[in-house]
Amino acid sequence: MRRHGKQRGSVQLCTQRVRVDRPRLRHKRGGAGAEVTVRAYEAMQRNGSLGEQLCAILMSGVSTRHSERVVPELAERCGVSRSAVSRQFTAASAEQLRALCERRLDALEVLVSYLDGVRFGPHHVVAAIGVAADGRKHLLGLGEGATENATVVTGLLEDLVARGVDPARRRRHVHVTARRTKLDFAEMIRELVDVHYREAERIVLVMDNLNTHTPGALYEAFAPEEARRLCERLEIHYTPKHGSWLNIAECELSALAGQCTDRRIADERTLQHEVAAWQRERNARQVTVDWQFTAQNARIKLKRLYPSIHE
Repeated sequence: MRRHGKQRGSVQLCTQRVRVDRPRLRHKRGGAGAEVTVRAYEAMQRNGSLGEQLCAILMSGVSTRHSERVVPELAERCGVSRSAVSRQFTAASAEQLRALCERRLDALEVLVSYLDGVRFGPHHVVAAIGVAADGRKHLLGLGEGATENATVVTGLLEDLVARGVDPARRRRHVHVTARRTKLDFAEMIRELVDVHYREAERIVLVMDNLNTHTPGALYEAFAPEEARRLCERLEIHYTPKHGSWLNIAECELSALAGQCTDRRIADERTLQHEVAAWQRERNARQVTVDWQFTAQNARIKLKRLYPSIHE
């Protein structure tokens, strides 16, 4: 087999056709049928995912200056140049960036958002990272400016809200357990700390005075180091004795009893399914609690709980 010159051709890169020099090969014996098919060239004419492969390689830190070494089949067999790779990468990466910055975020349940900036030459890029209810982090969007200033940050936050991030979103999480022991309570606290609010420095927790609702339950359930770690993340406030109704969670339990569990349910599995459906529907509707018990009402109704000052 020997080279027999080259011929202008094209290959498919993502949605574009790129002009290349196709090498021609012939059997040494010559004659009819001596032309040899270049399989790599034919594959590249049909393969629309090549642009994605190039993006993956280049995003891994490979410069287009070394494209001929990294993708030898492209450069050696089909004549793909560094400039063609650069143009294709630029087009593909711009499309990915556009899709990232325009995608809807309505279905993403963001609990916490973080913003931070990084400098690229004369530009500052501000990134918004969201922590979802399952604890996973998601890149929500990017903002660019000459400096990391309030205008850039405000524009980025407004864009996130326009694409579906609701900063005032209400959530409730309900679990069904066979009992309500100290061990059950401890597991719920660990999920609260490590899953739902894993990025929060301090979690304000309002509870009633049930005998299982104590930091001591954590020490009974976990090793001392683990219990201390969880306790240090919590700022606990107890409702007054015989005043558990002051906890808004009690309002949700009342709604659950009236809307979901006000009938006979055969088994625990069915109950879990029904409660999960109630939770999804109530979260989707963003139901709020119309809290009408003001501080002035509290000074009258809960007078006995306020300290008395005698001169």
